[in-house]
Amino acid sequence: MHHEMAFIGMFYPSFLACAIVAAVLWYLIDMLMLRFGLWAYFFHPALGRLALYVVTLGVVAWIAPDF
Repeated sequence: MHHEMAFIGMFYPSFLACAIVAAVLWYLIDMLMLRFGLWAYFFHPALGRLALYVVTLGVVAWIAPDF
């Protein structure tokens, strides 16, 4: 991802689109894990959530085409 995207007259890095998509996916996965009580198995749920976002962002950036 080497190019920028123009939105409302401003340029944004294409990685921002990946970060936004990853945030939406992370929220959905987080709500599912919360509903099924899976966060209770983590020693530190906040670090687990951060790790989940980092992994989700990595997967989205890997799948995204090169703009």
